[in-house]
Amino acid sequence: MTPLRRSAAVALALLVLTSMVVAGLGLTGRLPSRVTGAAGPAPSPVQPLDPPAVEAPPVLTVEEGPPGAPPQLPEAALDAVLTSGALGPEPGAVVLDVTTGATLLDRTGDAPRTPASVAKLATAAAALHGLGPDHRLETRVVEGEAPGEVVLVGGGDATLTSRRPRGDDYPRTASLVELADATAAALRGAGPTGVTVRVDDSLFSGSAVSPDWPASYVGSGEVAPVGALSVDAGRVRPSVNERVADPAVAAGTELARLLAARGVSVEGEVTRAPVPAGAPALASVSSPPVAALVERMLSASDDDLAESLLRLVAVSQGRPGSFAE
Repeated sequence: MTPLRRSAAVALALLVLTSMVVAGLGLTGRLPSRVTGAAGPAPSPVQPLDPPAVEAPPVLTVEEGPPGAPPQLPEAALDAVLTSGALGPEPGAVVLDVTTGATLLDRTGDAPRTPASVAKLATAAAALHGLGPDHRLETRVVEGEAPGEVVLVGGGDATLTSRRPRGDDYPRTASLVELADATAAALRGAGPTGVTVRVDDSLFSGSAVSPDWPASYVGSGEVAPVGALSVDAGRVRPSVNERVADPAVAAGTELARLLAARGVSVEGEVTRAPVPAGAPALASVSSPPVAALVERMLSASDDDLAESLLRLVAVSQGRPGSFAE
């Protein structure tokens, strides 16, 4: 057989073999529909992320009065809720007519009670009105008064994190890692990189722990000592409730560690130092807008964030950010 005939025979054999494979795949249904032209299997239905909406019945049924009269308050149903025990041993309630201001129901409404997290609604309204929904809280690193000194300045951002944020984080909180990146870059551009880290949390004043708190609040991790500078809300680690004794110094210590990891020579202990007037800024990071902070505070009932926002409102009105005022 000549080489030409041998090549033709090989090509014919390959063609026959390919046809047999294609036919076999077609018979077994494994050949893609774009090859056969046949319709492929129907796509799986997309499952909605949220369950279908359902009509929720009213908690209390309005009692209709005489024609033309305003609806009657269902006092018996309200009393049943108040005495069920589900709201605690001694709940109280006051219901007012929003049109006339008349008291429609008063069940020991004049007895003092701890408002608990309901007070966060007032904090939310104050923050949105006093600070503005688009306002952001800035955490800065500035040059200190002494040569080679940098000062980490707290702006009251209780959501500052020690982690590098991910693209899908919501809200995207300010990161001490990114602040260290920018600070190290600024220091390298300025020449010598040997520094001493100081902290300034003087935006808030007074005691960091309320005299009215139970003694177990900080120890159990319910809340951190309140200050204008903290990272991970003063937690020892982001994933635990245990809190550090001094959140500001702990934040400065973490910044010093991050700077050292970026080639900056860090010397001495982290201590407090006031920011010099007109100190040049080296780097800064900003919190989510106040509207997002309020959303997070309410949805998570975040005590640390609530304490900080309330003090920021006071400071914005020229009052001290403290427990006393």
